[in-house]
Amino acid sequence: MQTTSLTRIGKSLWAIVALTIITATTAFAETATSMTVSGLSPSTCVAGSGGFTLTVNGSGFGTASTVVFGHTKMATTIVSSAQLTAVVPAQSVANAGNITVGVTNGEGKGYSNTVKFNVTAATVPAVPTITSLSPTGCVAGSPDFTLTVNGTNFSDQSAIYFGDRQLTTTHVSSTQVSALVPAVAVANAHKIGVVVANLDGSGHSSTACFGVTASTTTTPPPAPTISGLSPNSVVAGSGDCTLTVTGTNFISSSVVVFNKHAVTTTFGSSTQLTATVPAASVATAGDFGVCVTNGEGKGHSESEDFTVTQPANTSPTVTSISPTGCVVGSVGFTLTVTGTNFVSTSKVYFGHGLLNTTVVSDTQLTASVPAEAVAKAGKLTVVVTNGEGKGHSSAVYFGVTERSVTPK
Repeated sequence: MQTTSLTRIGKSLWAIVALTIITATTAFAETATSMTVSGLSPSTCVAGSGGFTLTVNGSGFGTASTVVFGHTKMATTIVSSAQLTAVVPAQSVANAGNITVGVTNGEGKGYSNTVKFNVTAATVPAVPTITSLSPTGCVAGSPDFTLTVNGTNFSDQSAIYFGDRQLTTTHVSSTQVSALVPAVAVANAHKIGVVVANLDGSGHSSTACFGVTASTTTTPPPAPTISGLSPNSVVAGSGDCTLTVTGTNFISSSVVVFNKHAVTTTFGSSTQLTATVPAASVATAGDFGVCVTNGEGKGHSESEDFTVTQPANTSPTVTSISPTGCVVGSVGFTLTVTGTNFVSTSKVYFGHGLLNTTVVSDTQLTASVPAEAVAKAGKLTVVVTNGEGKGHSSAVYFGVTERSVTPK
């Protein structure tokens, strides 16, 4: 009887234990599946792109929810029961691959489903390559020329380096670039390295060799030629003139010669020079020869005419004077002269005497007439001159009359 009772009690205890285990398991299962992750933002990044904030969307998130990125718990912010954010450090996405992302409420408190976060490999920009040069070389002392570089992976950021000189480069296509090589870069015989580099820092080609060989002939270099002058004329007395000379076969030592006098010259290219012609060289009208010399033994061009024209007539005119006369023995006075084309150098002549003149405007002058200039009766001419070679007016007359005598 006692044995049977003990057996019944034991079975009851096992039933209680089993019920407890089943209940606990059921509760855990409900907790474990109550959180879900439905999406990530972003869901991908490039390896090595640095740390970022990851947004996890889903449902059932609580105050203890933590984002697990791979095998690492992230610093997590609870936005709502449907959203979490987490700070993912750079080292977690340093390498390409798929990383699982889930949410946990703590050990033994449940874990969501996981989704994949994709870390893609960084794209390495294609490095330019050189397959050929055209030309592959030249003779020392050659004039400017165009270098064509053929290869691959050229872009609008590609630049040709000729030795240590960066050339102004034209992007023709992804397989061709070109640039003008100045004569000074091939003045002496030597080997020059040619490299194409991408200015955005994405790499450069290996070096191709351009050969500059010493001249083996005594043939003189081609003489320069002139095809145009700009301007080809100026007005006499117009001041310094900047002259642009176009033609062929110009070199760094080329000099413009104006009316048999070398003038300061700037080398632009094998087809263009600029020169400063001083004011003194264009002070008088006439036709003057312009030529280009490349230096002793290097030839010179034929002469081209440059015309300096006579300035338009700008002689002064006098339309009136005030006063128009006075009596003998008057004291000194101010004479006002009205007319046209007066300039800063205009002067008034009274009779044969030059007066102290003030230029009021281009239509009015004033001049101080001293008493001795009107000490005798007569007609005195008034003339305005603008200076030597700049013209003078016609004469107008100023009358000096005898002082009337009152009878006693």
